[in-house]
Amino acid sequence: MTPDKQAILRERSLKLAQIPKVQDTKTQGLRIIQFRIGNDLFGVEDSFVREISVLKDLTQLPSAPASLMGIINIRGEIVAILDLGKVMNLDDTEEELKKIVVLHNDSNIFGIAAAEISSIESLAETEMRAPLPTLAGARKRFLKGIAGVNTAVLDAEKMLEDESLKILS
Repeated sequence: MTPDKQAILRERSLKLAQIPKVQDTKTQGLRIIQFRIGNDLFGVEDSFVREISVLKDLTQLPSAPASLMGIINIRGEIVAILDLGKVMNLDDTEEELKKIVVLHNDSNIFGIAAAEISSIESLAETEMRAPLPTLAGARKRFLKGIAGVNTAVLDAEKMLEDESLKILS
């Protein structure tokens, strides 16, 4: 294969790998990437998702907080992988976490380990209910609302800005 063809194919594959951005959230609503951890279904706005990847070659760090599963190398960049169940004080699950949802903004990047990626859903902002007022701790800080029947939508912006989750920054 010629170098020109390789460059064209590489450019096409990079474009296809990108998650489409929502242009106007007021009229189109939110696009939520849903993922499952144990019996719990979570969602996060796609505008904060850099990529979804397979969880492999995880390096555990000694004396790290329980919520930090370890670090991985994604194309030369070291990314911390969080156990959302431990961050949110959820019941432990025996299920293997095989995927990661990599969140990013200008100041932070980390991955959230998940058992599976369920779907990408569009919903109007009015379809999301407020979280329960009885929540406390990380659940109160990082939960944006409830979508559909049982999807806990995370506030990725708050998570990325939270000092307690800035592991490698």
